[in-house]
Amino acid sequence: MLRYTHWFWDFDGTLFDTYPRVVRAFQKGLRLKGIGVSDDEVLRLVKITLGHAAQTLGRDEAEREELLRLYFANAEGEGPEGLIAYPGAADVLHKVVRLGSRNYLYTHRDRSGPEALALRGLEGLFVDMVTHEHSFPHKPAPDALLHLIEKHALSPADCVMVGDRPIDVDAAHNAGIDSILFDPDGFYPDYPASHRFRSFAEMLEVLRNSRQ
Repeated sequence: MLRYTHWFWDFDGTLFDTYPRVVRAFQKGLRLKGIGVSDDEVLRLVKITLGHAAQTLGRDEAEREELLRLYFANAEGEGPEGLIAYPGAADVLHKVVRLGSRNYLYTHRDRSGPEALALRGLEGLFVDMVTHEHSFPHKPAPDALLHLIEKHALSPADCVMVGDRPIDVDAAHNAGIDSILFDPDGFYPDYPASHRFRSFAEMLEVLRNSRQ
C-alpha cells in the first residue's frame, strides 16, 4: 500500500535515467589516466557513490581526486537537455498530485536537476526542492529530509523517500520515514526497503490500487 501524502524524490537514477551519462563522463577521465575498466564495472561502482568509484579505481589519493575533478568537468559539458526521464516517471508525479499528495525533490545534483524538470514541464509538480547548493550533508545523513519535514510541518508517518540506491533508503530510515527502492536493474534485490519497484508502471498500478 502506498498511502503517503508527502513524496521525497531522488533525481539521478530515480526520476531520470542518468547512469549512461554518468558512466560516459567517468570513463572519459579514466581513459585520460590510462585506466581501462568496463562500462559495467564503472556502473557497479558509481551506483554506490562517485566517491566510491574514484576510491576504488584511483591508484593513489591524488589520482582519486583527479578522477572526481575530471568527472565533474566532463559531466558539466552535457546540459540538462540531455537528461532523460524514466518511462512513466511523469505519470507517477502527476498521479501523486491528482491524489492530493505532494512531491519534493532531494538530490545531490546542482540546479541542472530542477532545470531538467522545468524543460519537461514537471517543475511545477514539486512544492520544494533541496539540491547541492543547499549544502546539507550527503545521504545517508537525514539532515535534508528532516529540514523539509520541519519546514513544512509534516508527520513522518505520511512521508516516503524514493531512490535507487541504499543511501536513499538509509537516509529515509535515518529520518524516521518509509522508503521506496526503485531498482529497475535488480542491483539490490535484498536491501531492506519499505517497498521496492522495478518500473514506474508497476508503481503507478500499486498507487492507483492503494487509493481506491
